[in-house]
Amino acid sequence: FKENSLIPLTKKELLFLNFLLKNHDSSISYAEINASIWNGSMTNDSLRSLERELRKKSYKTQIKNVSGMGYRIDTTQ
Repeated sequence: FKENSLIPLTKKELLFLNFLLKNHDSSISYAEINASIWNGSMTNDSLRSLERELRKKSYKTQIKNVSGMGYRIDTTQ
C-alpha cells in the first residue's frame, strides 16, 4: 500500500482485498464477490462504496473494473 505505511482496513475491505489477491490471475465476477464477501446480500451501492474506499487506501489504479464482469487486481504496482 501507499508508501509502505500500514493502513487500517475494515473487515469487508480486508475480505475483498484478500479475495482479489487470491485470484490475482483472473477476473472475479460480481456473483463470486457477492457469495464470498456478502454471503448473497450485496447491493451495487455497497460494492461500489467498498471498492471506492479501498482505492482511497491503496493505489487508485490497483483495483481494475472489468466492465460487465466484476473486478481484478493489478499486482504489478
